[in-house]
Amino acid sequence: LEAAHRAWLDVTDSQPHDAQAQLGLGMIALREGRPAAAAQHLQSARQADPGDPVTRLYLGLSLQAIGRPEKAALEFEQVLVLSQDAAALDLAREHLLVLYQTLFTSGSPTSSGVEGGDQMPAR
Repeated sequence: LEAAHRAWLDVTDSQPHDAQAQLGLGMIALREGRPAAAAQHLQSARQADPGDPVTRLYLGLSLQAIGRPEKAALEFEQVLVLSQDAAALDLAREHLLVLYQTLFTSGSPTSSGVEGGDQMPAR
């Protein structure tokens, strides 16, 4: 993990907005139990490559870990739109089910499908 971390840092030294390097750093930070740092790297990766479902999946996981359920749900919803990988789809669905139960039982509204969607009333 440390060697991978150094390698990705070397890439970002010369190419700070490299999507794969930011994704790698985010995944490492999440694995090390640093979800806030992971979210920062993964947001940079998403900005560089908004259509990457793997980035969206890990960003959702990091946002969920730092207590941003509405934003995490938006990322997981994007995985459902962008990915064709069965494992990624299953993981996104699993996390969405948990988040929806939390969001709807707490009275907070959430989106109706994709990022930028209309707000749905809480049930």
